[in-house]
Amino acid sequence: MSDFNTQPHEATTNDPNGPKKSIYEEHPTTLSHPSREPHIPSKEKVEEMGKPLSREELNKRIDELNK
Repeated sequence: MSDFNTQPHEATTNDPNGPKKSIYEEHPTTLSHPSREPHIPSKEKVEEMGKPLSREELNKRIDELNK
């Protein structure tokens, strides 16, 4: 016989009527996490990238890469 006893996870309780907290109640900073605005490239960068390829050009490039 072993002295090892399985313990419940500390985030749970054995009481079915016990407290039920959501992640936002447990960690209120979850909602207030600072986030960045979406990146919008400058007009110069957009011009540098050029026009997008057409579907035909993309399919041609796919065929070249799959050889």
